[in-house]
Amino acid sequence: MAPSRNVDTSAHRFAELAVRLVLEVVDGRRPDAQLTTVLTPALVTTFSAARRARTEADSAVVLRTRLQTVDARTAELFGSYARGHRVFAMAGRVVRTPTRGHTRHGWAITTLWLG
Repeated sequence: MAPSRNVDTSAHRFAELAVRLVLEVVDGRRPDAQLTTVLTPALVTTFSAARRARTEADSAVVLRTRLQTVDARTAELFGSYARGHRVFAMAGRVVRTPTRGHTRHGWAITTLWLG
């Protein structure tokens, strides 16, 4: 999917990867420890607690991820994902952060809402 105009392409790539990762953790397809590379600690706790019993029939699939620039360090995230035949909205905020450890992308999701 093409990034929105004037949005840092690394932020857009990060947002797509991060949202997919969060949904895979919530679905029980990935360990929640992987969330530490893309979310703030408070969000890691929230989404780790939201894990579902794994069933293939209702795995979430990202449909669209878009970003709108707020300033040089921040972008608003919005998009949609599907679970079965239902489509849901998502929204959040992506902020540039200092790179740490093996996390070299320099972005973190600080707010995320999954409908």
